[in-house]
Amino acid sequence: MISDKVATNVNEQEFSVTVQTKLMQNYRVGSIIQGGANMCSTSCIGEAGYEDALFVTDSRGEIYCLKQDSGSTTGMVGEKIGMHGNHVALGRDSNGKLIIFSSQAEQLYCMQEKKKGSFTFNSSENVAIPLPVNASSIEAICVKQIKEGMSIAVFYKTQLDAAYYVAYGIWKDQAPEFRLLPSTFGNTACIWLGSQEEDLALAVVDNIVATYHLASKKIETYSCDTILRPIAIKNVIGQAGEDIIFAIIKNGKNADLSELKLNQDKKNCEVIPLSKDKYFTSFDICKVQQDEVHLLGIATDNVLYHAVKQIDESQTTSDLTPISSGIAQVSCCGSYAKELTAFIVGTTQNRVAHFIYELETGNWNRQYTDLPTDTEHIEVYSSYTSEVMAYDPAGALLIATPVEIWAAELTKIETRSGVYYVGPHNKILTSTDTRGVLSISQETNMLASSEIIIHLPAVMAEDETLVIKQFEGVQTKLYQVDSNQLMNAKKADGTYLLEDTYRTAETTTSLANAISKCMGMVEQVPVGHKSMNTRGKAKGVYKGKIIQLDEIRKLRVPENPQHWSLEFSGTQVCYQDLSLEEANNQILLMKQGSTNVQGIFSWITKIGDFFRGVVDKVIDVVKMVITTVVEGIKVAFDFIVDGVKYVFEQIVTFVEEAFDVVEIIFDKVKVAFKELFQWLGFIFNWDDILRSKEVISYLMQQQLAFIQGSVEGTKEIVMKGIDGIQSKVSTIFDWAIKNIAGKESLLGYIKENTLDDPDMEEAYSNNFLMEQFEKNSPAIESVVYEALEQDSVLDEFIKELEKLIDFTESQEAFTEAIAYFKQIGKAPDELFNNLLAGLFKIIEGIVQATLSATQAVLGALFDIVEYIVGAITKLLTTEIKIPFISPFYKMISGNSALTLLDLASLIIAVPATIFFKIAKNKAPFPDSASIASFKEQVNAERMLAAAGFKVTNTLKSCVGAASEVVQELCKVFGAVSSFFFFSFAGITDCIKDAPSAIQIMPLIAEFCWQGFSTPWIASDGAPDCFTEDGQSKVNWIYINLGLIIDGAFYILTKKYADSAEDPGRLTTAIYGLLHIIPTTLACLHAKPVAIAANAISPIVEISKLLLLTEVSASTEGISIACAGVIDGMAAIAMPILVTCS
Repeated sequence: MISDKVATNVNEQEFSVTVQTKLMQNYRVGSIIQGGANMCSTSCIGEAGYEDALFVTDSRGEIYCLKQDSGSTTGMVGEKIGMHGNHVALGRDSNGKLIIFSSQAEQLYCMQEKKKGSFTFNSSENVAIPLPVNASSIEAICVKQIKEGMSIAVFYKTQLDAAYYVAYGIWKDQAPEFRLLPSTFGNTACIWLGSQEEDLALAVVDNIVATYHLASKKIETYSCDTILRPIAIKNVIGQAGEDIIFAIIKNGKNADLSELKLNQDKKNCEVIPLSKDKYFTSFDICKVQQDEVHLLGIATDNVLYHAVKQIDESQTTSDLTPISSGIAQVSCCGSYAKELTAFIVGTTQNRVAHFIYELETGNWNRQYTDLPTDTEHIEVYSSYTSEVMAYDPAGALLIATPVEIWAAELTKIETRSGVYYVGPHNKILTSTDTRGVLSISQETNMLASSEIIIHLPAVMAEDETLVIKQFEGVQTKLYQVDSNQLMNAKKADGTYLLEDTYRTAETTTSLANAISKCMGMVEQVPVGHKSMNTRGKAKGVYKGKIIQLDEIRKLRVPENPQHWSLEFSGTQVCYQDLSLEEANNQILLMKQGSTNVQGIFSWITKIGDFFRGVVDKVIDVVKMVITTVVEGIKVAFDFIVDGVKYVFEQIVTFVEEAFDVVEIIFDKVKVAFKELFQWLGFIFNWDDILRSKEVISYLMQQQLAFIQGSVEGTKEIVMKGIDGIQSKVSTIFDWAIKNIAGKESLLGYIKENTLDDPDMEEAYSNNFLMEQFEKNSPAIESVVYEALEQDSVLDEFIKELEKLIDFTESQEAFTEAIAYFKQIGKAPDELFNNLLAGLFKIIEGIVQATLSATQAVLGALFDIVEYIVGAITKLLTTEIKIPFISPFYKMISGNSALTLLDLASLIIAVPATIFFKIAKNKAPFPDSASIASFKEQVNAERMLAAAGFKVTNTLKSCVGAASEVVQELCKVFGAVSSFFFFSFAGITDCIKDAPSAIQIMPLIAEFCWQGFSTPWIASDGAPDCFTEDGQSKVNWIYINLGLIIDGAFYILTKKYADSAEDPGRLTTAIYGLLHIIPTTLACLHAKPVAIAANAISPIVEISKLLLLTEVSASTEGISIACAGVIDGMAAIAMPILVTCS
């Protein structure tokens, strides 16, 4: 698995970011798109930038429009446009609005776009056309864009003869008056010549070329040395206004994809075949950048070929390169600056894919197009996914902050706001979410990916950018790969990556040497940028000034020249280091051994075409030679196509090309991207995760049962404890000030005790379930309100709580505490400047005054425990339906019923399982037996007995510490639960009116954390205030009281206590003030790590005073951000402290 992490902090005055990137399995709700009998596509500049659309007809002749839509879960939507037809054609009127034409029998229909670039249409209308006598059907529609709008020709079949009759018109801003041509034709292979109305001519190819000129109404014919029997013909306009024509011409048993050149003076047609010994069935063309025409053609072997014609002075045409197999249809959409896009239909399942061709590298990125679906079918895809968290200079998370995103080349990405095609000229505006997270997923079917560019206007200068090279972690792993790693590399199912015939020392050493050398080409910082790193080596994130995006992607001439070769012979792979002279000699020998050095692949300079041909098994590489030359690194391939040997050379210019070479190497040893992804990427093992989820759900229920079953015993301990501790408050706080607060500031204490654990941070990053829940949580608001009904049983507790709050606020020491938090709330920097010892001294005064007053509140609290447990249980077990997550849960579990407890447990189970596997190299619960063992050792009845709250003859013999394995499991799962608790608490602190479904999450995570931290998992014995073990158990019981208080507030307000306006915040803060006492008692004999793990919680609780209306108003809201900073630091610190304590 590859995961990259970079933490940045350029200096004390600059913002910082953390970025976690994974090559990982990803999911979306969608269904595959299938091609139809007819299809055509187009592109335009729409409201979201460049957009592509595909129009297809199904078997019944119904026409669908498939178009890009960022609001769709898949980035595409498909809808019937309300039109039928046998033939479909597209064009634009003089205003740029798209018009769709279709035929039904002898009638022509059209639909006009309502607004340019919208891909929404008015109703279908019949187009008035004079029909030939006995017209029976329309056989072809020929449309061409011209200066005035478009020209259109309609070919009719009649019942009288075999000839085709043609009606034509010039469509400007409305339907024209069509006219019938005076002549008939024997073929429908036609094109429009010319670019404006005055020089238009309709050309039909049938044995010869015949043109009908609209202005002169004359017919001209062009002779040819061969009889022209066309299958298809298309044309574009060149730089000088000339027509550039391509056609498929039958030639004996073949059908050649050819260029046709019309000589006006000699009135003849020259046919220049581009293919040889192939039978082409269809093709499409697209003009790019004013100086190139790209051809995509399909032969009878269903291989897709690509060629490029330069329409500058050189007028050169590359030969056809096979780039993909299993292709049935192709339709070019258009070109965006330096990219060409097309839709293709495969022969397997008739599935539609979106091809994006990057002109600089020649790379083809194939992305299957999926549609949102009412059946909620889940599609799986591979992606590079980055989780970006940005912080202001003081360390506050940038929550719901605008972010601009674009890319070095056209690519499809998914963010929380939608699915987009971004590129050098396609920039989108989105934002971080309520967690301060921006997730960017880039779908990929190859190791290389486009560099992602982001700009944060809130903290970055206008010309600054962050460049995220999502592939750099993969590049680093491949650069460092050795023979042993390749020998032992495994796929997701546990089988070896390499077949046994390739798993030899010689072969793996050769492969490792070649792959490492290729990846060594790309280890560099983009021009104009610098690596952002303060913790470890940065991978893939760079900050700098906006420059030409091509410069970001380019390789530079290496300081240390490399010359080597790699030869493939059967199952043997041989690597050889060479001198410059030896490398040149080997390339010369390769050329001499090829069939034709100036042959079909001599012109190609795009390795992407070559790479696609290799991976689709239409090109067989025999040998490759790499050498450093003045221009950079040159690669030469010796390869075979259709049994004929050729040589291809190219300077490797871009990062993507270096990855192409690596994938070509892997392909030669039968390792395609699918297998590479299983080795290098992260693939979820949902069986393992679901077993973890079962345990988390179970533990949550046991924790609730323990709380209810321990009410009487807990009440006695707490009430007696208050009476006994009153006289010891000063001594306790003296110890806390000396041994906990020391000379640290409030936030400084948390930061000082924050350890670095990259494995844990990697585990809980890129949790797509967390992101989907944050995005879709409003969908279950009504469920929360219906499940929780108000009850008068809470009235007495609220009454006593209000008395305590009023009493506390009346104390002079509390006024001092408010002043303290007003001071540190002025700016996040103040969190580091005001000593924690001073705050503890103030707290001591409050505790001295209020401790005895808490007994009435606690007495009322114990009376409502049963009600609170019942209400929370009812809420957690109520079925919910939430977009994406509900169908996803059904897919992985087979269970259509999803509860809030299922959801929360699954969100926690994902990183818990991942982290345990990283740390222990095994699944936490590998089978049902392991779950059964856990349940036997950890259950409410057993814990109650171990605590002395409930002793029965049945349990007496089995009370005792759980096994070390179970204790280790609980420690890991508790640590991950603590992360989610502080993370969700941070959201509820900083986001006003966060959805109720979000507000319940810190409470659930807190219950889980507390459950996995149950002290009786590790030891027996009752709580007490005299022994080290007993004191830690008292602290745990006190935290349980906090859970009940938080539960009461949620039932009353549908909000977590910290978000329940000032009463909730004051309650949490007062609870935190008192929490210092049991925390200190638990720390008296503890090690420093355990002291920190205990002390952070009350510090965070007390800091909720920053959220009070009085404090936030006096600081203009800055204090709320300060509270968020504290939550965020605790979320980082606590999980690691829990695992280490």
